[in-house]
Amino acid sequence: MNRVATRRVRFTRRDALKLLSAGGAVGAGAAVGGAGLVHARERDVANECRLCTMHCGFIGTVRGDDVVAVRGDVDSNTKGFLCQHGLSIPEIVHNRARVRRPLVRAADETAFAEAEWERALDVAAQKLLAVKDKYGPEAIAVQTGWPFVRHPMIHLLHRFCRALGTPNLATVASLCEASARMGKGLVWGANYSPDMAKVRTLAVWGSNPMRSYPPWLSLVAQVKKRGKLIIIDPTRTELADQADEYLQVIPGTDATLALGMLRHVIENDLYDKALVAEHALGFEELRAQALPYTPDVVAKTCGVQPGQVTRVAEWLATVGPPGVWEGLGIEHHGAGVDTVRLVSSLVALCGGAAAQSFHDRKAPDGAPLPLLLPVDQQEPAPPAPDKRPVGFDEYALFCSIHRQAQASVLPRAMLEGKPYPVRALVLFGCNPVVTTPDAAAVKRAYQSLDALVVVDPFLTESGEYADVVLPAATFAEQPPLRFGKPKDQEPSDPPVGAVVEPQARARPDARILAELAERLGIGQYFPWTDIQAAFAVKRGAVVDEWAAERLRAAPERPAGARYPTASGKLELSSTLLPRFGLPSLPVVVEPPAPTAEHPLRLVTGPRQRAYINSQLHKVGAITRLLPEAQCELHPDAARAAGVAHGERVAVVTPMGRAVFRASLTTTVRVDVVVVPHGWDGDSNANLLTSETGLDPISGFPRLRALICRVEKASVTS
Repeated sequence: MNRVATRRVRFTRRDALKLLSAGGAVGAGAAVGGAGLVHARERDVANECRLCTMHCGFIGTVRGDDVVAVRGDVDSNTKGFLCQHGLSIPEIVHNRARVRRPLVRAADETAFAEAEWERALDVAAQKLLAVKDKYGPEAIAVQTGWPFVRHPMIHLLHRFCRALGTPNLATVASLCEASARMGKGLVWGANYSPDMAKVRTLAVWGSNPMRSYPPWLSLVAQVKKRGKLIIIDPTRTELADQADEYLQVIPGTDATLALGMLRHVIENDLYDKALVAEHALGFEELRAQALPYTPDVVAKTCGVQPGQVTRVAEWLATVGPPGVWEGLGIEHHGAGVDTVRLVSSLVALCGGAAAQSFHDRKAPDGAPLPLLLPVDQQEPAPPAPDKRPVGFDEYALFCSIHRQAQASVLPRAMLEGKPYPVRALVLFGCNPVVTTPDAAAVKRAYQSLDALVVVDPFLTESGEYADVVLPAATFAEQPPLRFGKPKDQEPSDPPVGAVVEPQARARPDARILAELAERLGIGQYFPWTDIQAAFAVKRGAVVDEWAAERLRAAPERPAGARYPTASGKLELSSTLLPRFGLPSLPVVVEPPAPTAEHPLRLVTGPRQRAYINSQLHKVGAITRLLPEAQCELHPDAARAAGVAHGERVAVVTPMGRAVFRASLTTTVRVDVVVVPHGWDGDSNANLLTSETGLDPISGFPRLRALICRVEKASVTS
């Protein structure tokens, strides 16, 4: 196939007069913001924002079928907080750029034509079945993104793949959060986060809560009042000005910093000796590993002062229960899981166990499968697929824990047929051309596919390569599944439900999945057309033997063990990793050193104020806040490159070239350039990244410790 990317033009149907002449009353109402309904009675409906993982409660004011305003719900868990993203919900729902009818690629593969739902679903199913018949079910992959993080829809997508016979479900877990969850689980046996009511020493390490979790900033302030606040980040974030200590580390050296702190804590007898004597495994091995990491060695490697290393280590061990709020800043490196393991070991040895909140659900008998994430399935549960997911050969632990493929290597299976051909892809709410490393390879892979089906409210850059685009409803057009309002609602409280019905011809994701399943011959597993009905029936956790076989607890694990690890102990040295052919102790992978051709260090991906990943780039209220992608660099670095503030500049890596607007700031290190992710076109940060050098445990991409040069955009590389 030689599929051509199709830039969508604004169809004339979006003109309100033509819509009305065609009889599209619903579409016209959305396009003109509820024209003709201005005198309708207003009503309030409570719902939950799903633009990020905060899931803030909001109340939408609706006039007819028009969302005219939203406000934070003071009775929800987020107590009325609503950021600019949530406030833009009316424009998201009624956005003119939404896909309002299904699109099917024309026979010459150069353009889309609008189609009725029945035909679009039939075409999608026919193409998928043709791939299944020719190559086998494993040749079909399903991928989903940020909108379904911590969402029950993931379980239905698992069900869809199992029923179809493919192991290849890939989610945003391939590059977000899962690496930290794995690292913590390997040490403690479960995922956890600092209990902000108990922590007295907080290290915010590679994270920026000001941008990612603003409702929680008051909790950080409370820790600062009663103890110590430490910020560790290559960029001087907003919280750094309030910190007791700010360490502006060289990107990718976090493991070295953690080992230096561990050395100081251990060699000065500041660690929890009772924990080590009774409940820890591998202490002496970790001690030997940390010994060479003196304060001077760490300072030279990490770009900090020796006194900062020892001072922060002592605070973590002596001020009170410590906690680390880590972010993707320590995961997107050559050995992110092992970096998290070292940080988790530091928290444990400094007495942090009593100040953590644990999240993972444990098995009834303690933890026969200490890391396996549950997958809930309604009866009858489809059988497990025969094949292993793409990525299993290299990243078996990741694939086993999550029962997923590693999305970073899906393009290789499409282009090279390794470990077997993947010839069809269904995308639910994700845009991998923008979010997956090596965007150029992703585009080539999508052009090569026999079938690409995209389900999304908007036409994304990935959708431009699709055979069929199915318009999905937004979260505001569906009832919430998790909601923070107390059960004992007052009669005067706003009802909880869909704020408005799906706009134009859009349909909820669960309905689209069920209707596609019916056409694929697996409709018996999807007797529901809405997600509420699907999760109203009894379900249980499904354990796949191929995933569980190497994750079981050790036979000698004592009954009633304190930690839900394979050994029952705090594993400073892992007993599980050797089962996967991986070292038991954490491995340190230094970042690539700058060269004459690429003299600067590059960080891609920190959260911007305006956007959440690749979302909201078609929402005018948000794009007006930041209309162009900006790269941040130090004035001295800009001067050396011959560029000025506000100029269009090219950032060039060994992989490729992307263009940004230069923003000069002293908040970044003089040797570091920071570029955002989530932008398409020539500002796509993943034009600069690679699917090589992935974390050997998780397969996470190396996005935050690269090398580059900066030049004026008119200069070609």
